[in-house]
Amino acid sequence: MRRIILSAFGVACFGLMNAQTIVSTSSQNRNVVLEEFTGIHCTFCPDGHKKANELKAANPGRVVLINIHSGGYATPGAGEPDFRTPYGEPIDDQAGIAGYPAGTINRENFVSSGWTQGSGTAMSRGSWVSAANVVKAESSPVNIAAAATIDINTKLVTVLVEAYYTDMNATGTMDNINVAILQNEVKGPQTGASSFYPEMIDANGDYTHNHMLRHMITGQWGDEVTVADGPFISRTYTYTLPADINGVDLQLGDLEIVAFIADNNQYIYTGDYASISYTGLDYNLNLTVENMEIAVPSTCGSLAENVSFDLRNNGTDVITSATYDVSLNGEVIDTRTWTGTLNSLQKTTIEMTPIVLSGVALSDEYIIKVDFTSVNGASDEDATDNADNVSLFRPTEGGATLTVTLTTDKYASEVGYYIKKKGAPKVLEVTTGSLANLTGTATTAQFVETLPWEANGCFEVVITDTDGDGMSTSAGTGLVITDSKGNVIVNIAGDSYTESGADNYFHTEWPLATEEVNGVAFSLYPNPTSNSITIEGVSGSANIKVYDLQGRMVMNKRITTNTLDVSSLNSGIYNVAIESNGNTSVEKLSIVK
Repeated sequence: MRRIILSAFGVACFGLMNAQTIVSTSSQNRNVVLEEFTGIHCTFCPDGHKKANELKAANPGRVVLINIHSGGYATPGAGEPDFRTPYGEPIDDQAGIAGYPAGTINRENFVSSGWTQGSGTAMSRGSWVSAANVVKAESSPVNIAAAATIDINTKLVTVLVEAYYTDMNATGTMDNINVAILQNEVKGPQTGASSFYPEMIDANGDYTHNHMLRHMITGQWGDEVTVADGPFISRTYTYTLPADINGVDLQLGDLEIVAFIADNNQYIYTGDYASISYTGLDYNLNLTVENMEIAVPSTCGSLAENVSFDLRNNGTDVITSATYDVSLNGEVIDTRTWTGTLNSLQKTTIEMTPIVLSGVALSDEYIIKVDFTSVNGASDEDATDNADNVSLFRPTEGGATLTVTLTTDKYASEVGYYIKKKGAPKVLEVTTGSLANLTGTATTAQFVETLPWEANGCFEVVITDTDGDGMSTSAGTGLVITDSKGNVIVNIAGDSYTESGADNYFHTEWPLATEEVNGVAFSLYPNPTSNSITIEGVSGSANIKVYDLQGRMVMNKRITTNTLDVSSLNSGIYNVAIESNGNTSVEKLSIVK
């Protein structure tokens, strides 16, 4: 370990003390800097995320987390987001990683303690706490502090970093100041999430990635500081944020900025988060409502709606409470209160308890609205963006029809579908073989049927293809159901008729039907189970989606073996949708604990 020699300290100290503004000049212990190496296809990485977050929560103000997407598990598949950076792989390479997830604590080598994966600095997640306890108990020869401002109009980031050396007996010649930009609340896929960190999964199946490395303002290994610079060092760095990195949006309110100082490109003395302030905000107290939508229904066919929306703080003041009215078709039906902590430009998602519509007569349209009437016990300085609404279409009882449009390739006779009400006979069926194959040069055809509306129903939709290839000659939409206002309420992809769905027509998330598709059956055993199941019939990898009986997707993962860990699920009955090698089946699973 090399450290800066602080020559001529006595001569310079007075002037430097006056210049110092935010960094402490008293001796302090080292802060922990955990660089976690992870990837979206790493099964056990969510467990690493959880253990890192627990370490940070147990040591307020003493732990800095940097999640680096690197290695083969971080390589995205088709259509998946790319969370990698050009800085991640070199850091990964020097750590000597033998398996993922891995992490380094201050890039320090703990091989003599038996905690490392090999001879490098990388450690498995079970050793992070032990190594962190060693680091945070040691005195640091240098303190570091940082403050950042972000101009919301120009996207210019300005970071002031100050370091102060307190160890007069240090030896060495050069250190490096590093400034990293991280991002929280990044949505995307994550293998193993349902088993190891299910609380980070949204209702739509997305996983929330936090502390994600997005950029190194000071370059790969930092900005050099030398003997002549000490004991007090002040550096200012600027960077203009792009709209996105690798196609992943940069949300200003979700950013973290970290500063740490290292011996060259290895041993990290200490680090800390920068305070962030924003310029260009027009108001002190300004709350905005965004992205209001109907969430997953509480029960299929019920007259209750789960509504979610985002709250964003677009002012300079911290928001800790807000009150809002809930109205239905213009009539206030409830007043609710939110409490929490929202810093500038941060947002939070509110998933409201169900809005019960029982006893309300069916009409052409329900409009559910939220309107915030107070923020922090006062009036919002810009009330123009305090409300949002969502429209829920319910056809008039007995007076509306649904339109079912089926698109096939030239082999239309292979395709059939039916729609039926839960626990009742089919209300519409097009049997396999009833549609004529196309002749000539035509490659696709559309077949349209109408279906009278049955109020308050919960319907299943099942489409099959005897050849199992769907629209083999042109991908597109396979089966679409629209209501009398043209709203799409069912949309089954046409590139493979291996999907089926069931729900009442009021929602966009559909619990799966239990019918087998394409004549292919998978079996689950043991069934009932408490911990894991084996899926017989799976060859190679498979996509698995698990739904509860209310239609909520509670697990969404890709497996490469025929074993699925379901220990995170509660006792109950579930529908398990299995897709493997172009075949799909939906099987019942009972979990008993």
